[in-house]
Amino acid sequence: MNYDELNAIVAKEAGVSICPICGIPFTKYHSRQVTCASSECKKAHRAIYLKKRTERLQEEDIDLFRQKRNEAQKRYRRKQKKLKTADDNLKKAQDYWARREQSLQTESPDGRGYAEEQIRKTLSQVPKIDVNLERRNKDDDVHYQDDAE
Repeated sequence: MNYDELNAIVAKEAGVSICPICGIPFTKYHSRQVTCASSECKKAHRAIYLKKRTERLQEEDIDLFRQKRNEAQKRYRRKQKKLKTADDNLKKAQDYWARREQSLQTESPDGRGYAEEQIRKTLSQVPKIDVNLERRNKDDDVHYQDDAE
């Protein structure tokens, strides 16, 4: 006597079903329920079902099965690549805003830090001017040359 026959007899007489995984009798919550409510039995039944389904599909048409499997793998790889790209973009944005926040914390709220930095940069680009009038040469005075003519 196999399991299905035993389950049918118990279901008719007692009104309960027997879990095919653990063998415990249970009352069905709905008509399509196969296993008891434990998560281990559900996982085991699903694994058995998927293994049988895969074998059946391979036996029916192996080329079609391989084609569908290849397409599924391509979709999965594309999805993983998009997730990685999105993660990289998020990291770049976080780094940018962390640097931006750090630069904003160093500046004073009235902008004096920025102004002082610009003044320093501008003055570093301009050559030094000699303002000492006592050490100047006669050639330095442009108006002196005009008087000589």
